[in-house]
Amino acid sequence: SIFRLLPGAHILPHTGVTNRRLIMQYALKGSAGVKFRVGGEFRPYGGDGQAIVFDDSFEHEVVHNGTEVRYVLYAVLQHPDVEAAECSAGESHGHGEAQGQQAKGPQPA
Repeated sequence: SIFRLLPGAHILPHTGVTNRRLIMQYALKGSAGVKFRVGGEFRPYGGDGQAIVFDDSFEHEVVHNGTEVRYVLYAVLQHPDVEAAECSAGESHGHGEAQGQQAKGPQPA
């Protein structure tokens, strides 16, 4: 999927529904001035053509203080610590957002 975010936008803190996957956001265009927070750490994308990969079961948010529309390629990746059979057993790979379902730790459940 390709996601678009307008300048001045703020995606409020939220969590994903599982820690069995990783999320990759590859900055295609407009990443200057965008801050991305996972857990307690804010960081920039590092420029267009750079990617951020994270466990979205940890609280995260995006703040766009730049001047261009931001476009990212969004991909769901298999967590390297989870067997493929475990990942596909009844799990949706959509970007569901469930408040309050933060993982207890960095290891997949």
